[in-house]
Amino acid sequence: MAGAIARVAGRLDHEFPAALVADQFDTLESPVGEAGVLHLSASQDLACSMREVMQWLSAPVGAGWKSDELESNRS
Repeated sequence: MAGAIARVAGRLDHEFPAALVADQFDTLESPVGEAGVLHLSASQDLACSMREVMQWLSAPVGAGWKSDELESNRS
């Protein structure tokens, strides 16, 4: 969370104070145990994140997660 607070505090034109970041983290629902979730580190560079996303998207659908679930979640 410290990294997120530092990033928000460093944005001169950000509308909200960095102190609100902790509240945002407190209200997040953990995706642990959810199917079809990709975990990325916010502290890695964009190029690395993009590589991971592309690998994840091109990988076979994992056990317990079916592609038709994606379609049903969109409606």
